Amino acid sequence: MVSDGDQGATEMKRLAGAIAVLLTISVLAQVRAEAAILIQTVRSLAENTLGTGTVKSVRTVDVGATVLISWESVTYKAANSAAATRELLYAEAALATGAVMGPLQDVRRIRFTIQKGDRTLATGEVWRVRSLTLAFADELGGGTYKAAESKTKPVAPGGDASMAQ
Repeated sequence: MVSDGDQGATEMKRLAGAIAVLLTISVLAQVRAEAAILIQTVRSLAENTLGTGTVKSVRTVDVGATVLISWESVTYKAANSAAATRELLYAEAALATGAVMGPLQDVRRIRFTIQKGDRTLATGEVWRVRSLTLAFADELGGGTYKAAESKTKPVAPGGDASMAQ
């Protein structure tokens, strides 16, 4: 036979467990909603630069710190030389990733794929603390391109630029 005190304690434990489950569900729902908002924001920022409908997919990992994005190239033309195409794809990637990383300070890294139809033209990544790296498809000569790091050091507003070098 269970005493009234034991039964009350059991009910309190059940209630506490139910509250914990509800809080967990609530937090997970909020995290999912925030992720959906981030994904839509990334898509909007990228498409503001590349054009409407160019972004094929967007995902986030690492609690939104890393964005995985794929888009249709807006600069690729089959008539262009491989060298011209490589330069244009690099500029396209720099503009698109910069448009996302600029306003979204919580995004630390973007990994991306640039496509033309079903073909992958280039893949790459950019970190907030590292420059853009682009790996080209074999049809564009393959290889990896990384911009040279700037030798100019940032100067605080009102600082003497000649002292920064």
